[in-house]
Amino acid sequence: MFRSLSKTSLRNLFGFFAIAFETNGQTGATNLPNEATSFRANSTNALPRPRPPNCGKIIDKSSVGHALGSFFLYDYAGLDANGQMLYYKADGSKVTQDALVYADRKYVGSVLPNATYGLSFGMNYKNFDVTVDTYGTLGSKVYNGKKAQRFSGENIEDSIASDFWTAQNTGASNPAAFNQVPVASTYYLESGNFFRVNNITVGYKLPEFTKYISYARVYFNAINPFIVKKFSGFSPELS
Repeated sequence: MFRSLSKTSLRNLFGFFAIAFETNGQTGATNLPNEATSFRANSTNALPRPRPPNCGKIIDKSSVGHALGSFFLYDYAGLDANGQMLYYKADGSKVTQDALVYADRKYVGSVLPNATYGLSFGMNYKNFDVTVDTYGTLGSKVYNGKKAQRFSGENIEDSIASDFWTAQNTGASNPAAFNQVPVASTYYLESGNFFRVNNITVGYKLPEFTKYISYARVYFNAINPFIVKKFSGFSPELS
C-alpha cells in the first residue's frame, strides 16, 4: 500500500501559522504473508533456506505450515551451574549439546520479513530544501554467525573475549569458554527489525548572480547516516 502526500502549504494544516513553506512526501507499506502450504514433487530444493547452511534444512513435506526461509535450530535453554550452554530436547528436558539429536531441532522464525515500509519526505522554504528517505522491515530473524565464530582467526564479538562466564562473573553475557564448535541454535538468532534513514539531503538555491547561469544549487548529502536496530551484528539488512 502506498500513499502520496502532495505539496501542501502548512498554512492549510495549521491555520495559526503564517509562514510559507511546502512539504511533499510518500509513504509505503507492504504486508508479506509467508507460509508453505504444499510442494510439487522434485521442486523443494530450489526454495530459499537460511544461511549459514547448518541453520536450515532441505525443505520437504514437514515444512508445510511453516514460513519459507525458516530457521531450523536447536532451542537454547540457558546456562548450567558451570556456565555451559544448555538446549531443550524435543521432550522438554535440558541437555548440553553432546546429548542433542537431529530430531531436537525445530522451526524458529524466518529470514523473510512480515512487512516492509518506507517514508520519503521533502520540504521547501524560500531557497532551502530538505529531503529525507527512509526504509524498514518487521518480523524477520537474523542469525548472528559472527557471534558464533570461535576458531580459524575470525573476528569475534568483543563481549566474547571480555565478558564470559567464570565463577567470579556468573552474570556474564556469554557462556564459559569452551573448545567445541557450538551448534546452530536460537542463542544466535536475533531480531531483524530495523528502521534506516537511507538519505538526507539539504540544499540551497543560490540567488542569480550572472546572466550566464540561470540556476545554481549547492547541497550536502548524507547516505545511510543512521539505523535503529536490535541486531547486535554489523547489519540486519542481509542478503
